Amino acid sequence: MKIVMNIYKTTVKFKEAPENAWIQCQNPKETTANLLTWTMVVLSMHQNWQEKARAEVLDICGKRQPDFEAINRLKTVTMVLNEVLRLYPPLPKTTMYTKCATKIGNISVPAGVEVYLPFILLHYNDNYWDNPEEFNPERFAEGVSKASKYKIAFYPFGWGQESA
Repeated sequence: MKIVMNIYKTTVKFKEAPENAWIQCQNPKETTANLLTWTMVVLSMHQNWQEKARAEVLDICGKRQPDFEAINRLKTVTMVLNEVLRLYPPLPKTTMYTKCATKIGNISVPAGVEVYLPFILLHYNDNYWDNPEEFNPERFAEGVSKASKYKIAFYPFGWGQESA
């Protein structure tokens, strides 16, 4: 319990710690399942990307099981997974508490206020993404930080200590 409280001491009240610890233990299973499910759905709709990803896996891994080194070389697969995470983030939103008074746009927010951050609105915002409704893994060809017009417009698992 002390470990959980140390991790969450800035944002979670004592009575919320056990529930949040349980959620954090369960999320990896759910988020992975969601990612894999949506990836299969999207690739079935975009067979050209399915063929590219399959060819890449066969080229790099052949008939052997993928190892860590091989997985790190799967550029097309990584681009597809990132685009699926952008379109269908496994966590639709997060809430955080402001640690100090701040401004969000033209709105002043005092310290200690809960702020709701809907990932999906950021991931579909055309101020940050070209053609955000379109499935386009190419946008991740140069990595996550260069995929959008704004460096931190992609965060499907959240930020900081409350990220999955």
